Amino acid sequence: MEKERLQSLLVYYNSKSFQEIELRRHFLLKKPDETVVALRSNQPLAGVATPEELSSKEKEAPPVSGWRLWWQFYFGSTAPIFQVSSTD
Repeated sequence: MEKERLQSLLVYYNSKSFQEIELRRHFLLKKPDETVVALRSNQPLAGVATPEELSSKEKEAPPVSGWRLWWQFYFGSTAPIFQVSSTD
């Protein structure tokens, strides 16, 4: 049963219709005879920040160094605090 399901998925993923859907979705491609229409909405999308909100957040948050961003990505939100000690 699982084997047949996987085989049917494989056939679908290799089909022209699936490839066309993915090209349209990810690369915003269209056919030569098609016209694309973008509709504007006066209401913001739920969960999407407006440009004003983004700029205010940038002003509030101090810049984070590159190594600290990578540390947070791999190890979590807390990065070690290194202290430089002078040796006489």
